[in-house]
Amino acid sequence: MDVHRKLGLIVKLIAPPNASFYITNSITDELTGFLQSHSRTIPRLESLIFGIKSKLGVPAQHETIWKTFEDILFPLVSMNDPNEMILHLDQGHQHLQTILHTTKSVPLGTTSMSLNPENLENHSNNSRDHLMSPSVYAESFETLDKFSDRRSLMSSVHNYGPSEIIDNTTLKDLIIPYYSNTVPEKDILKSIPYTLLGITSEMFPVANDIIIIPFNIPNAISGQLHLLFEGGLIYRNISSRIEYYKHVNISPLKQALVLEVEKYMNIYSGLVNQLATSGHIGSLSALYTNLYDPIIQLRTYYFIMHKFQILRGDEILSLLNALKTHGDKSIQNICSKFYHNLIHLYFKYLKDWLLLGKLDDTYKDEFFIKRDETSTGFNFIIPFIFDKPRIPKFLPENTTYKIYMIGKTYIFITDFCKELQWANDFTKKYSYRYESLDCFSASFSNQLIDLVNEQYLEIVKYSYFILKSKFYYEEILYMLKDVLLMGRCDFMDVIFLKSESILNQQVKRLRNYAFTRILQESIEESSLRSVLRKNDNNFLVEKIDARLLNMGQDLLGWDVFTLDYVIHPPLSTVLNVNRIDGRKEYLQIFNFLWRFKRIDFFNNKSMLDTKKLIRSFKKNTQFSPFNKDITSKLSKLSLLRSEIQQFNYKIENYYLQFVIEKNFKSLLNDLQLNKNTYKTAGTIDSTNFVNGNIRFEGILKPKNDLLMFGITDNDHIADDYPNIENLNELHNKFLNDILGHKLFSSTEEGKHSKQPYSRSLIFIFEEILQFIDHYSSLCEIAYNIFLQINLQNNSEVNTSIELFNTRSHETIHIFKRFKRATYMYITDLRDDGDNELAQLSRMLR
Repeated sequence: MDVHRKLGLIVKLIAPPNASFYITNSITDELTGFLQSHSRTIPRLESLIFGIKSKLGVPAQHETIWKTFEDILFPLVSMNDPNEMILHLDQGHQHLQTILHTTKSVPLGTTSMSLNPENLENHSNNSRDHLMSPSVYAESFETLDKFSDRRSLMSSVHNYGPSEIIDNTTLKDLIIPYYSNTVPEKDILKSIPYTLLGITSEMFPVANDIIIIPFNIPNAISGQLHLLFEGGLIYRNISSRIEYYKHVNISPLKQALVLEVEKYMNIYSGLVNQLATSGHIGSLSALYTNLYDPIIQLRTYYFIMHKFQILRGDEILSLLNALKTHGDKSIQNICSKFYHNLIHLYFKYLKDWLLLGKLDDTYKDEFFIKRDETSTGFNFIIPFIFDKPRIPKFLPENTTYKIYMIGKTYIFITDFCKELQWANDFTKKYSYRYESLDCFSASFSNQLIDLVNEQYLEIVKYSYFILKSKFYYEEILYMLKDVLLMGRCDFMDVIFLKSESILNQQVKRLRNYAFTRILQESIEESSLRSVLRKNDNNFLVEKIDARLLNMGQDLLGWDVFTLDYVIHPPLSTVLNVNRIDGRKEYLQIFNFLWRFKRIDFFNNKSMLDTKKLIRSFKKNTQFSPFNKDITSKLSKLSLLRSEIQQFNYKIENYYLQFVIEKNFKSLLNDLQLNKNTYKTAGTIDSTNFVNGNIRFEGILKPKNDLLMFGITDNDHIADDYPNIENLNELHNKFLNDILGHKLFSSTEEGKHSKQPYSRSLIFIFEEILQFIDHYSSLCEIAYNIFLQINLQNNSEVNTSIELFNTRSHETIHIFKRFKRATYMYITDLRDDGDNELAQLSRMLR
C-alpha cells in the first residue's frame, strides 16, 4: 500500500543515525496497522507515539522535528480515504525535508551511518574498488590479502578521516533500545522466592503447574530462571502429593516415606526463606549456586514420589535398597537415608510375625504374608498365605518362606497345641537375639538369614515332636491305613459277619446308631483290640465311626455303608480326612475297596454253604444217582465261583500291596518317621512291627557313658524335618498318588475297551455280584431239593429240579459275560505299555 511506503519515508527522516532498519520497519508496520484499524483514537495514537519515541531514543535537540512528525500523524485519525491520507503524507514528507535541510544539526536521513539496507548497499558499491581486475589467481589462498579490506559498514570507516566520521556510537548505545523495557534483575530477585516455593506472584504467575515468565525478560536471564524454577515446580508437585496422602489411607511404610519427604520439603523451604531474607544474594547466578544441590536432590525426591503411587511399600523398599549402590552420590545418600528409616519399620513387621505370629491388617498390602479370609482346607484353620510377589529383593525366597512358616507354626503350637509355656520361652529367647541385630549395618541381611534358619529348625522340630508325642500323629496314620484303607482285613471280616443282617435291609430302614455296637464288638474281636486300654485312653479307636451315605432310599445297606475316622485340630491341619472343601479321598478309596471285601465275604459264604450242602447230599445214600448229579453240578459251578474268587483275590492284593502299601511306605519315608525327633541320651533307632516285636538298629549303650560327654536330651537336632505345611502336602500327595494310579484313575482309558480301568473293574464287579446272587439262589434251590427228597415230595422235587437247571444255565451265562469282561480288562492291561500293569495282566490270566 502507498500509505505504508509514505510512512516509511517519514519514519526514516525522523529516525536517529543509530536506528536500525528493523526498528524503523517495525515502527512503520505499527503505524500502518493503526491507520487500517477501525478503532483509531487520539489517546491510542498518543500511546503509540510515546512507544515509538522510546524505541528511537530521540534526543532533546530533535524536538522540533518530532513535533512536526506528530502534526503529520494526528490529522490522519479523522481521515478514511486512502488517497487523502497519501496526499497528506506527501505534504508532510516535503515539509519535514524542508525543516531538515534548514536545520544546522546533523542530517537524519539515509546519509547516516546507521545499519540499514540502503547504507549497506551504498557501502557495497563503495567497496568495489577493492575488487577491480582480480588476477587469475584471485581465488588462491596466496591472494586472500586482497580481500582483507572488505569490512562491515561500521568498521570500514577506519579508512576515512575524522571529518568523515558521522557518529561515535558505542555498542552499548546500540543495545540500549533493546533493554529499555526489560525487568531489572533486582526486581526479579524480590519475586523469585515465592516462585521457588511454587507460590504465584504478580511477576511470575503460576497456573496449571506452569510458571509464566514475562516477555520483557532477556533470554540470558530467562535461561537462569528456567533452571531455578525447576525447583519451584518440583516443590509444588511434591507438596501437593504430600497434602493428598495425608488425607488418604496408606500403608505404614508409605506413611513413613511421606514424613521423610515432608522433612526435606521443610528444609528446602527454610533454605529459600533464609536466602530471601539474608540480603547476601545479589544476583540470579549467586542464587542458583546456592540452590544447585537442593534442586538436584529435589529431582530424586520427585522420582521417588512419582513411583509412590504405582509401587507398594515393599516394592519401594526394594527400589531404595537397589539405589543405595547408585553411581550418583546424591542419590546414594538420599536412598540410603530412606532405606534406613523404612527398614526399621519393616523389621518390626518381621519381629511381630517371627516372635508372636502377629500380622497387623494395616500392613497386609506390603508384607509377603497376608491373611486369607476366603481360604478353605489347610489355610482355613490357620488363615495365612505366603505371597511370593511381595518378597523384598534383599531377602532370599527360601528365607522368607521360613519366616512365613515360623509364625504359622507358632500359631499352630500356641492356639491348637496349647504349648503356651514353650512358646513363651521361645519368644523370650529369640526376642533378645533379634533386638541385638542392627538393621542399619551392612551385615544385617546375613545375620537375619542365619538367625531365621536357626529359629526355623527349632520350631519345626518341636512342632513335629508335639504331633508325634502328644497327638499320636504316627499312630493315627497307621489307623487310617488299617481302617479306611482296609489294612486290617480281620477287622473288616468281623464287621461283615456282625452287620450282614443289617446291611441286607433297605436304607430307609437303617439308622446310623445301629452300627455303634457293631463297631465296638468288631474292635474287641479283631486285631484292633491291641490298641485298646493303652496310654492314649483309647484316643485312637474312639475316632473310628460308621455312617450311611445319602445316596437314595431304595438301595441296600451294602451300597451306602462306609467307615470314617474323625480328626479334630490340630491333627486336622496336617491330616485332611474330614476336610471342609468336600474332597473325600479316603471315602472314595474306601468305597472302591469295599467292593472287594463285599465280594470276598459273599464268595466265602457261598463256598461254605456249598460245602455243607454237598456233604448233606452225600450223606443221603437213598437217592445216590440223583444226588450225585446234583452235587456234580454244584461242584462244577463251585469251580466257576472259585475262579471268580481267585480273580478278586489277585486284583485286590494288587491294589492293597502295589498301590496302597507302596505309597504308604513312600509317605513314611518322606515324613522321616524312621527318625526319632527328640532323641534322649542312650536311645537308638528302632523298628516297630505289627506283631509287637521291636528291632533295634545298633547297640544300646549305658546312659552314663553318654552323660559324661555332656550330651542332653535336646542335643540332636535334625535339619530335614517336615513343617506343618509339608506334612499336609505329603499326606495330600499320598492320597493323590493312590487316586492318580491308572487302576484308580477315572481318566486313564484302556487301549481296547476305551474305558477307564476303574470303570471297567466296576462293571466286572457288577457281573461278579450277579453271579454270586444266582449262585446263592442255586444253592437255596438245591437245599430245597434236598428237603423235598427227604420228604419224598416228588412233584415238588421235579419243579425244583427244573428251576435248578434253569438257574444253572443262567449262572453259566453270567460267568461267560464275566470272562469276556475280564478278557478285555486283561488285554487293556497287557497292551497299556506299563510294565507293572503287564505283570498284573499275566497274574490275572
